[in-house]
Amino acid sequence: ESYESEESLASSLASSEEPSEAGVEEAGSDQNSDLDEDKAEVVSSFENPKLFERFSRARDLIAIGLYDWAKWDLLDIERKTRNKDYLKKLMKEYESVGSFNRISFIAQTFFGTQRIQQGMEEGRFFWESAYPRAYQFFVFNYAKKFDLPTELIWGVMKQESQFKRDA
Repeated sequence: ESYESEESLASSLASSEEPSEAGVEEAGSDQNSDLDEDKAEVVSSFENPKLFERFSRARDLIAIGLYDWAKWDLLDIERKTRNKDYLKKLMKEYESVGSFNRISFIAQTFFGTQRIQQGMEEGRFFWESAYPRAYQFFVFNYAKKFDLPTELIWGVMKQESQFKRDA
């Protein structure tokens, strides 16, 4: 089953069936090619009311400190969309719950071409998302304690655990 638009995805979500990986919405890269950080702050631009509802609920859960529950809602949104605007919003929200592995995955998987095409300055957000400065408090403390460069610690973290907290 393939979803041509958000409307068909929304109707599928209204039924009790979960969309398969093949049934996930795919946004054309042409229409979403010039993303900027300001667009990531606009939450009301979700056209699909079900995704907007999940996103709002995740934000509410974050606000009351239920970060693990919020991560599940964000992951569900991630599974059900490939719209680059939505994914960029998800990256911002994942950062607020400390889910650096998801940020890195999205940036590498869906924005890798943009990172390369835009270069270091214009594509800065995507580069920093692909290689986040995760767990800065711990990294800076242990880098100082053991006289190591912070970049080395983040490099090992990325290679060994992809920034997963529980790895």
